Amino acid sequence: VSTNEFFDPLLCQKLLGPAPPRSMTVISKTEAHEMFAGVIDDLIVVCKFIDCESLAEVFGYMSMFSERKPNIIPRSRIITMLFTPESHRLLGKYAYADLIIQDMREFGVPESTTTHAICKEFIENALVRAIYDIFRVCTANRARKRRNIVHLLHSWRELQPSADYHDHQIFLAKEEKDESLLFNSMGSWTEQWTGRLMSEYLLLGMELDLYAVYEYEAMLWSLDLILKNMRETLLRMQMYEKKLVDKEITELMDEMKLCSPKKEKSSSKKNKSSKELKEKKKRLAQLRASKERKHNVHHDLQSFDMDLYRSMASGILCLLIALRCEGKVKCANLSFGNDETRYAQRVNPLSGIRPEVLHYEVFERISDASKYKAGELLANAETKFANIKHKTSTFLKASFSNRKPSLVEAHHKKKLLALTRVALSNTLAIQSFKASKDVGKLRFECPANSCFPVVSAE
Repeated sequence: VSTNEFFDPLLCQKLLGPAPPRSMTVISKTEAHEMFAGVIDDLIVVCKFIDCESLAEVFGYMSMFSERKPNIIPRSRIITMLFTPESHRLLGKYAYADLIIQDMREFGVPESTTTHAICKEFIENALVRAIYDIFRVCTANRARKRRNIVHLLHSWRELQPSADYHDHQIFLAKEEKDESLLFNSMGSWTEQWTGRLMSEYLLLGMELDLYAVYEYEAMLWSLDLILKNMRETLLRMQMYEKKLVDKEITELMDEMKLCSPKKEKSSSKKNKSSKELKEKKKRLAQLRASKERKHNVHHDLQSFDMDLYRSMASGILCLLIALRCEGKVKCANLSFGNDETRYAQRVNPLSGIRPEVLHYEVFERISDASKYKAGELLANAETKFANIKHKTSTFLKASFSNRKPSLVEAHHKKKLLALTRVALSNTLAIQSFKASKDVGKLRFECPANSCFPVVSAE
C-alpha cells in the first residue's frame, strides 16, 4: 500500500527549519527492540521516583538517572515531576522551601537563621529556582550535563555574595550582636552546593575523556583542593553549630536556676514560674538531642564519597607525578600556545567562585617533578589505594549486609565497587612498574561506572 494514501508529504513543511535534514542510519529490528526495552526500563525508574527525604536524595537520584543515559522521553517525563510552577513543589507535594530549610539544618545552619524572615525571603526568591535548575540539568545526558553545569556555576557565582549579604543582614537584625558568633552560614551552604557542581564538572571531563594525559595532573589537583575545601567548610559549620548550641544550653541552665519556684511566692506566680521552667527544660532536651542527632543517610553517602574521591585523586596524582619523574608520561605540545594558557582555559569555568581552585603559579610550583622522588610517590599511591579498598569494603559490609538497598543505594554500591576495581588495577600497575623499568607505552582508560582512569602498559 502506498504511503501517499495515508500521509500528506507536505503536512509538516511549514514547521521545518531552513537547515538540511539530519542523516540517520537504519538500525536492525533487534537493536530497535533493545532501545525500546531501554526506554521502558528508564520509565520504570521514573515511576519509582515517588518519595524523597531530602535534597541530597533527589540529587543522588537525578545523578543516577543521568548515568543511565536516558533519551528524551523519560527525561521529559521526570522534569515535569521536579517542579510545579504554581506551588513551587517537588513531586507535587514537597515544598522546595521546606526541603532547602531542612537541608540547611542538616548541614549545620542554625535554627535562628532558617526561621528568620530574611532567610525565608531569600530562599523563595533565589534558592528555590537555583536548586531546581541543578536537578533539571542532572537529568540531561553526560556531555550536555557538563556543558550546562558551566551556566549553573555563573548563577551560583552571583548567589554566594548574595547569601553572605543576607547572613550579615540577619546578624544586624538580632538584638544581641555577639561578634564572635558572626558566621556566613548560608554562604557556607551555597559554597557546599557549588563545590558539588565543580567536582561533578571535573569528574565528567575525565569520564568523557576530554582531557589529555598531561592535563590530568591539573584537573586532579583542582579536584583534590575543591574536595578538601568542602570538607573544611563542613567541619567549620559543625563547630559553629556546636558553639551556638553550647552557648544556648549554658544560658538556659543559668535561667533555670533563677526560675526555680520559691516557697514564699504566691500560687499564681509559682504556677507561672513552674510553666516557664517546664518550657526551658523541654528546650534544653531539644538542644541536647540536636547535638546527638543522626544525619540523613544520603548526606552520609555524599560525605563518604567526598573522602573517597579525594583519596583516589591523591593516589592517581602521586602515580602520575612519579611516572613523569621517570619520563614515562608524554609532555604537552606547546607549539600552539603555552601551558599557562591551556590551564587557564580548563579552569576558567571554576574561577572567581568558592571553593577556589589553584592559580597557575601555585600549580606550577607544587607540580614541579624535581621536588619529588618517584619511589616515595609510588609508595604513597599504594597506601592511598589500599585505604580506599579498606574503607569501601568496611562501608559496604556495614551498610548493606542486613537489608536490601534502595535504587539509589544500589547504584551507589556499583560505583563503590567500580572505584575499588580502579584502586586494585592501579595498585597492580604500580607493582609492575616497580618490577620492570621498561614498561612500554602507557594507556589511560576510565572503566564503566568510574570517572577515574586506570593506568596500564600496552
